[in-house]
Amino acid sequence: MIRLLYLFLIVLIISCKSEEVKNSKSELNNTPLSAETQNLYNNLKEIAKTNILFGHQDAVAYGIGWTGEEFNSDVYMVSGDYPAFFGWDIGHIDSTMNLDSVPFNHMKDWIIEVYKRGGINTIGWHGVNLATGGSSWDTTRVVDQLLPNGDLNSAFVAQLDKVADFFSGCVTPDGIKVPIIFRPFHEHNGSWFWWGYESCSDDEYKELWKFTHAYLTKEKGVNNILFSYSTDAFNGREEYLARYPGDDYVDLLGWDDYKSIRSLETRNVFLERIAVINELAKEKNKVGCLSETGYESLSKSDWFTQELLGGLKAAPATDHVAYLLVWRNAWIPHHYAPYPGHPSVDDFLKFKNDSLIMFLSDLPEMYK
Repeated sequence: MIRLLYLFLIVLIISCKSEEVKNSKSELNNTPLSAETQNLYNNLKEIAKTNILFGHQDAVAYGIGWTGEEFNSDVYMVSGDYPAFFGWDIGHIDSTMNLDSVPFNHMKDWIIEVYKRGGINTIGWHGVNLATGGSSWDTTRVVDQLLPNGDLNSAFVAQLDKVADFFSGCVTPDGIKVPIIFRPFHEHNGSWFWWGYESCSDDEYKELWKFTHAYLTKEKGVNNILFSYSTDAFNGREEYLARYPGDDYVDLLGWDDYKSIRSLETRNVFLERIAVINELAKEKNKVGCLSETGYESLSKSDWFTQELLGGLKAAPATDHVAYLLVWRNAWIPHHYAPYPGHPSVDDFLKFKNDSLIMFLSDLPEMYK
């Protein structure tokens, strides 16, 4: 009898363990990610312990005085290396070119090439306002109409279908879907986008995020994306989390900072924000990032070493974000990375060569 009871207990324990594994969620969310995407996430967590990856928006699509289909870059021309992170945008997904006149077919080719070279891709979405046909900066209320039972839900679903097709179509010749960090509805605590603070409620924003996540990953089966929640400048933990949709719907915690990183006088504010990101990333088992930053036109020729690198190094050694991304080089007054002949080139090279910072050639195998 005792032996039978013992066997029963063993079977019960094994059964419970099996059910625990069966019902457990991945540390990212409840979506079965591709192996390469899961590996990217794990490796970003490891890198964040010791290094920070440098990224640049539209790095190989165009630069100061040039556009083209070749794998060119202002960053490469001044440093002999490419960024580790490459930023893109799928605004105007209905068209052949995105909102910055980058052809989608070329963007897809570049995304695949970045992966083949060992780099990392992140994509934002400056989507149109479906209520008016205006841009992302048209703040006419629309979010409530995009949700299930809303008048524009079917139109929004049609947009999501194209987003899903784009992500699933980023496939290497040997059939590997390229992992992508997706950053939709960013800077939501500001009021300049139709998904912003004054254009929808906190609950509406959360529902928009959850619907987007569920439709892409569950309905369309997209398994090569990680979701990045990225605010604008924020003050404190409570403000940062005000529109947070929940741990099951977010993989990276980021923020866009063009203000507190601009000068030494605001460094304490920058450090407070990076501390919040780091604290939450540890609590929630996520990856932190500085999803957008930069100094427009780089009129401070030593900005990269003094403000940016200095600010990052002033944080405790454990307060590392995994990566930072500076904005695009569109034209001379509107650029965030140096180009040949720019006064900040020497300073940028010092930044690049610092042991904290990693460029493309510094990366380990990120997908294994």
